[in-house]
Amino acid sequence: IASPSLVNEARGGFTRSRSNTTFALQTQAVANELGLAGPPNGFPEALPTIQTIPNIFLTGFMSVPSPNADINPEQGTVQFSDTLTYTKGKHTIKIGGDFRHLTALFTNVFLNYRLGQYTFNGQTQTSSGVPWLGSGLAAPIAGMLLGYPDSTIVSTVLNPTTNSWANHYAFFVQDDFKVSPSFTLNYGLRYEYHPVFRDYNNNLANFDPNYNSVQNGVAVHGAVIVPVQASLGLVNPGFAQSIAPTPILTAAQAGVPVGLRDSQKTDFAPRIGFAWRIFDNKTVLRGGYGRFIEAPLSLSAIDGWSVEASDVGGFSNSIGGNGLPTLKAPYSFPSNIALPGTQWFDLATAIHYKDPVVQEWDLTIERDLGQGFGVRLAYDGNHGSNLPTDINLNQIPTNNVGYSTLASTAPFPQLYAISYQTNLGFTNFNSGTISVRKRSSSLQLEASYAFTKDLTNINGSGTNNSAQTTVNEFGNALLSDPTRPGLDYGNTGFARRQRFLATFLYELPFGKGRKYLNNANRFANALFGGWELSGILLFQSGPFLTVTTSSD
Repeated sequence: IASPSLVNEARGGFTRSRSNTTFALQTQAVANELGLAGPPNGFPEALPTIQTIPNIFLTGFMSVPSPNADINPEQGTVQFSDTLTYTKGKHTIKIGGDFRHLTALFTNVFLNYRLGQYTFNGQTQTSSGVPWLGSGLAAPIAGMLLGYPDSTIVSTVLNPTTNSWANHYAFFVQDDFKVSPSFTLNYGLRYEYHPVFRDYNNNLANFDPNYNSVQNGVAVHGAVIVPVQASLGLVNPGFAQSIAPTPILTAAQAGVPVGLRDSQKTDFAPRIGFAWRIFDNKTVLRGGYGRFIEAPLSLSAIDGWSVEASDVGGFSNSIGGNGLPTLKAPYSFPSNIALPGTQWFDLATAIHYKDPVVQEWDLTIERDLGQGFGVRLAYDGNHGSNLPTDINLNQIPTNNVGYSTLASTAPFPQLYAISYQTNLGFTNFNSGTISVRKRSSSLQLEASYAFTKDLTNINGSGTNNSAQTTVNEFGNALLSDPTRPGLDYGNTGFARRQRFLATFLYELPFGKGRKYLNNANRFANALFGGWELSGILLFQSGPFLTVTTSSD
């Protein structure tokens, strides 16, 4: 405390967490129990000593996903903040800042694919375009029992660890201005800067879809980008072979920041609010607006983690010359998994990625009706923009002739799929509420009715086929058609359009100091006094549903 009108508050702290997952069986034992084997040397590479299980997806039935997709054994935050408060007349001014040093250690990338992913969906077709096991709902079961997956994924990893860090900054100024005894105005401005995560080992990669080059006389669209020259020594030869002739460049060569994407420098967040007692001081009007920045935090470190050091191959089964699928258990992959057009790049991020933003506003009027009654009318709204969405950069355009016909027209034919995080998500929320409350010496009662409309394009897609779940690893919204992001715009599944809620607490009038048994003895008062009756009444409309189907 420098003076009665000048106070400085400084704070510091840290958090650190560690996590791990273990199983009763080692990875090799899991492979042995499930009968998973391979060429003379087993899987494409030696199985890891850390425990994992394969991913098994059975369309229309129960699936068994690997629970340890991306091991994050340690993450932490060191934070320092300082706020200076100055009071002068009708003003209370606050100026401050916040610094955070973030760390995240990620190990064993693509561990959930080391034993393979096996999808049984009945979509393997004969040369005439007919499902070879028929179109019945039991076709996936038949494929599993026969040992013929419809698609598989397997990974080899040379350098599975990323030890990432980032420094985030925030500064703000705010003023509480008491304009009059009945009117208070609050306004301020906050600025945030969230540089992307870096890796001490430079074991990161990104994909630039707009880079064009000529490789050995061939025009190539797209390029893989790594931070520095030393990162090129971490590249998995199978990765480079499978995406050839796509170039692998350093950030300097590609003309992008060494963090592999931009760090937004325009994150200004204004806020304003007011409170006004009007009429006879029994009515209060409140309102406000704020812009809030959502930092992606460690998610941006996961993007591109060890991608260039891994070879993640995706394969679709096909019918061979003997009339049977070419991929069959116990080894359901080609002998050489570094085949052109099989690499799944997971996960790239838009180079000009923007921090997500939520704008919120509200207006409320409250009135004291006397005799313990009060009424409140409120409106709340918000709009989210630049929200993270996952798309497959290699998705072919919408058509009515089928994937197999246009597969060769994929934007990046050198790759199987490119999981790409961008900012195509948006939300709109509007809600109106009216509530009435009653308070007395023995009764507390409140009843409210709310009408809500919550719309978004990132929570409505019901797509659940194997081709699209491969680009939705982190649970971000997967758009049906990235060229038309508004196509999935609709009601969220968790919002209720109408909701009535009533709560009450009533002190029963028995015992000392109450209407009945006021003169009761100690025993009777202990038995009958002090009782309360409470309850909750809730009536609401049902949630919105998205109808899905495994095939059409």
